[in-house]
Amino acid sequence: MRVFLTEKHGRAILREHLGRETVRQWGDPEQEFLSILGLAAVFDLGYRSLLRVSGGDQERWLNGMITNTIKGLEPGHSNYSFVLNAQGRILGDVTAYRCTDHILLATDASQVDTLSAHFDHFIIMDDVELGTVAGRTALGVAGPKAAAVLAAAGLRFPEGELSFVECEFAGGSVMISQEYSPVTPRFAVWLPEAAAAGLWQKLREAGAEPVGVTALEMLRVAEGVPQFGVDFGEKYLPQEVDAARPLHFAKGCYLGQEIVERIRSRATVHRQMRVLELDGGRPDSPAAITVDGQAVGEVTSVAEFALPGGRKTLALGMVRNEPIAKGLSLEYAGGKVLVLEAEAMKEVRESLRTIAREQAAH
Repeated sequence: MRVFLTEKHGRAILREHLGRETVRQWGDPEQEFLSILGLAAVFDLGYRSLLRVSGGDQERWLNGMITNTIKGLEPGHSNYSFVLNAQGRILGDVTAYRCTDHILLATDASQVDTLSAHFDHFIIMDDVELGTVAGRTALGVAGPKAAAVLAAAGLRFPEGELSFVECEFAGGSVMISQEYSPVTPRFAVWLPEAAAAGLWQKLREAGAEPVGVTALEMLRVAEGVPQFGVDFGEKYLPQEVDAARPLHFAKGCYLGQEIVERIRSRATVHRQMRVLELDGGRPDSPAAITVDGQAVGEVTSVAEFALPGGRKTLALGMVRNEPIAKGLSLEYAGGKVLVLEAEAMKEVRESLRTIAREQAAH
């Protein structure tokens, strides 16, 4: 745990998250969530870690190890990938940042040992060096005023989604990446551990409100983004989780590709990750989803939101396709389950933004 997060802010409540201790909340998580949507928020990303891939074969080798393309990725840009085993099951996930002479892979601290061992196993006669990046950490900044806060703190910021830039802060090298979010602008700032306290203070002085992982989990559910180790794991296939962001179907061979291509050509999976609305009490997750008492899926992440007309409970969950196609009634122990399609999620997100803008105006 980074001491600077709590030494001047005794109200912070801590929790374990994705392999590291961090701040669960500073105050009211719902107010923190509105800061993300309506203003600018700063948060700890110390549970994220970096692996560095270098050497003459780095591009060819890594392109054969992950589901998205490295050969088509320009320096200064990033993309998201799954890491698969030979049977096409998901071993973990990474975001690849293409630098001039090396590639950085960001993942959760809880995945580092497993993925490092997996990658090491497949470096045979390749000119590839793989290692963890020591002494670096990350802070996150999100919200409609995030770019202005970064600029006020003296940092450059990337102007395109999934792009990144490098600059200096406190005499050290800083990498600032614009991260994926369909809800609000979001950035990750990678910097030396020793400079993190100073940057946190600068961002706070520039107007960023501190938020904890409870508010970030609310954002993740609103984004509809599943989390490895929470919503999915090694028993799942890529198209069951996300067939859009992490998969590139024209990149050539990679580990597990045969299974991915077979699913694509047959256009069939029997279950998929869905965004859900729960009509009833908030369940502990995972919670079984049933049809006439028979299990057809499970709720894996849950968040409550105050919206015009009342509170809504949204969730992510893996659900079998057949009962949805037949229009059968889905239930959980607390009530009914409604599958939200893209248009419904768009309306929910816009309602959340409207509430946040109204609060920010006051």
